[in-house]
Amino acid sequence: MVTIGRHDFDHDFVAEKVGAFREIERVSLERALRKPIWTHDLHAVALSHAGYRSALDPTAAGPEIWNSVVLAGQAGAAVFAVGAPEGEQFEVILGTPLEVTGTGSRSYTDAETWLAAHHLALVRRDMRLLHYLCAVPMAVLRDADGKMGEYAYLWIDALQTYWRREEGVLSKLNDALAATDPSRLTVGKQIVLLRHYPVLKLFHYLVQHDGEGFNASLAEGLKSHKQFWKPKNRANDPDGLIALALLGLACVAHDLDLGLTVESDYLPKHLLDGSHVD
Repeated sequence: MVTIGRHDFDHDFVAEKVGAFREIERVSLERALRKPIWTHDLHAVALSHAGYRSALDPTAAGPEIWNSVVLAGQAGAAVFAVGAPEGEQFEVILGTPLEVTGTGSRSYTDAETWLAAHHLALVRRDMRLLHYLCAVPMAVLRDADGKMGEYAYLWIDALQTYWRREEGVLSKLNDALAATDPSRLTVGKQIVLLRHYPVLKLFHYLVQHDGEGFNASLAEGLKSHKQFWKPKNRANDPDGLIALALLGLACVAHDLDLGLTVESDYLPKHLLDGSHVD
């Protein structure tokens, strides 16, 4: 078994954040239930809460991380219901069923939000949420004009094709990988190299059910994740305390019995093995 340790972080700072985000998440949920336009804020808060929690409960043995993961995924999906064409009606779940009316595309109905919701759906093993996300038109994501480059839209196209069980996944994925070439990037090259490219590469091995390649790529991806987040100015960021994108694909590999031989605090054990799934 290969073990990739988590980078050093300020334990006292993170513990303080956990206490604060418990209340922030509660307030954000109440606000989103009253005004669904705040679902994006709830998504971000719950995701941060889960990240901070993972540092104090590295195996995710307690229910708190799972509850935040579930809420973050629900809110992430609801973002795209709120951002649907004006007047369209949807029922979403934010702990409880909620009727939502589309208000039109917004700045946060972007590729970054879609990918986070996708990864959360994989951790939750929530096929209903995945199918919903796969129905989100690419035009909605492009209209948001987010911070990610063309490779992200090609990547999402490959993911939607995979989950819809359509042909052409590898071809689309290869196009996405090619678009991460530094000469073609219009966004931060270090972010793409250390955070996004390793996930695309990992997905390549997952699609081919290549357990050996998947494990080697997962270890490399975790090392890259650690390299990106270990500087002091990033070390306490909740996005870095858990490797959500890598975790999501590792959950799929676990359920496909690809024989995982890599472990890490970045991949909380009880999220990886689905212990909390109903």
